[in-house]
Parts: sequence; structure tokens; C-alpha cells
Amino acid sequence: MKTFVDNVCRQVIERHLLRGLPTIFTPQDVAGFTDEELSRVAGERFDVVAKRKHLSDQLAMLKQGLNDLRK
Repeated sequence: MKTFVDNVCRQVIERHLLRGLPTIFTPQDVAGFTDEELSRVAGERFDVVAKRKHLSDQLAMLKQGLNDLRK
């Protein structure tokens, strides 16, 4: 019974929810988006960008420290 319910749910999702997905963001539509629209659709939150920068800076310092210790 569980397998049947899982299969029915999967088929409904694939047939009704995912069927039109490839036509939502066609290359022509995306090319026509403004910078603000692109940022809203595909951009990252400010806190995520800040966290990545902080971690990248930390990684660079740690790599430099490792290189200094190997000398």
C-alpha cells in the first residue's frame, strides 16, 4: 500500500507540477529580465554572500598559514 501511494504521488507531481516547468524560464524570457528581476529570481541573500566572503577570507588565511609553516 505504501509503495502504491508513493508511486501515485510521484506520478501526480511529475504530470501536473513539473510538466510545464521547462517553459517557465525560456532563454528568451530570461534575456528580457531586468537586473532587478534576475537578482530576485536567481540572486542570493546578502547574509549568504557575506558568509561566503568571510569563509573565503578565512580559507585564504589558513592556506597562507599552512604555507608559512611548511617553509
